[in-house]
Order: sequence, then structure tokens, then C-alpha cells
Amino acid sequence: MKLIETIHTFDGRGAFRPWLATIATHEAIDYLRSPSRRERPVDPLVLNGLADKMYLNGHWRNGEKDAREMIEGGNRKEIIQTAMASLPPQQRAIFTLHLMEDMRPKEIAVRLGIPAGQVSGQLRRAMARLREILAAERV
Repeated sequence: MKLIETIHTFDGRGAFRPWLATIATHEAIDYLRSPSRRERPVDPLVLNGLADKMYLNGHWRNGEKDAREMIEGGNRKEIIQTAMASLPPQQRAIFTLHLMEDMRPKEIAVRLGIPAGQVSGQLRRAMARLREILAAERV
């Protein structure tokens, strides 16, 4: 569409292909910068509500013990708790839903009311951050 709208600006002095590539590049950059592509935060009340429902007194909702309690050694437990606490609340919620509820990004997106692509990105960043921290501590 942009080509049709701007074809009248092509003066023919230069090559057509580079002119078209410039227009395509600018359109791609504009698309990536558009507000619809920006991450939308999840309502903090939703995050707090999920945390309250999922975890109570050291046990997950389904009655199983907390995975952190299953790890032997106080040092490891502290490192993992610190690593999880270092994640932003939204990433922590997404990671927890994925890990403990075995939810896919599309399901998490519906539950949190955010785009599935954003969930996937947040999940990748959360896992990368946890790997970084745990590798540094050599858990």
C-alpha cells in the first residue's frame, strides 16, 4: 500500500530497487515502533490474585510441596528464591504459570489478558535471566 501511495515521489533518477527497499525499511521500523507492538503490563491486582490462589503456606494449590522445598541444601534454596525474586512480577507470574500450571503461552495470554507473543518473549527472558543467575551461582 505504501508503494502505491508514494510512487509519485519516485523521480527516476536513481534505481527503483534501492528506493523501494528504503520505503520498506522505513515501514518496518514504523511498525516495530508502533504502540500496538509495545508490551502491555498486566494489572497488578490480577498478578497478586494469581499468586494468592496458587501458593499458600509453602504448598501449591494442588497440595504438592513447593519445588523449592524439595531441593536439598539451604544454600540452593536461597539462591533459587533470590533468582525468582529478581524477576519482574510479570515475568515471575508467567514463568510460574508455565512451570506449575503447565500452561502454554496462548493460555497464559488469555488468563492475563496480554498478547501471546508478549508472553513468549517474557517467558524466554525469565528463563534466560534465571539461567544467568543460577549459572553464576553454580547451582
